[in-house]
Amino acid sequence: MATVHPRLMMWHLMNETRVAMVTYRKHNGRTQAQPMTLFNKEIPKSVLVEEHLERQHQLYFFVRADSELFASIEAGNTDLGVTFCKHSADLYAYIEGRASISNDRKLIEELWTPTAEAWFDGYQDPNLRLLLVHGESADVWHNTHSATQQWWHITKKVVGATDDTPLTTKDHLEL
Repeated sequence: MATVHPRLMMWHLMNETRVAMVTYRKHNGRTQAQPMTLFNKEIPKSVLVEEHLERQHQLYFFVRADSELFASIEAGNTDLGVTFCKHSADLYAYIEGRASISNDRKLIEELWTPTAEAWFDGYQDPNLRLLLVHGESADVWHNTHSATQQWWHITKKVVGATDDTPLTTKDHLEL
């Protein structure tokens, strides 16, 4: 069985799910998470090669200038966590990074999709900003066994048999 690089798995996950939970620190010091759509241009699977992946560490989300997330980043709370999940594939990724806000209208127009119309009045919306997350590190978890193998492993554990075979792997990446 061929081994898939964790960075490749992470980008496939982001390409396929497009929705992440973005976690940030609010002005009162408490953490907040909210779902957000990733607006990076989709990378065709045929292009997902190692040298391309090494350069990919910037995530793009659209954010409202009147939102709590925007205010938090503007106040200097730039550490963010971004979580992607595809439960059906037992694949999960958590990316830690630093956030910044951009009002680059050319880039906003380039990244714009009809999906964003649900939250904004077009790419010229004066309340629209671009949230850039510069990924610094990531953890990628993925299941290494089929559902039947998982069931067998759990059954053995329940009846007291020893089985030290890990059901999942976790890879840490420095981006």
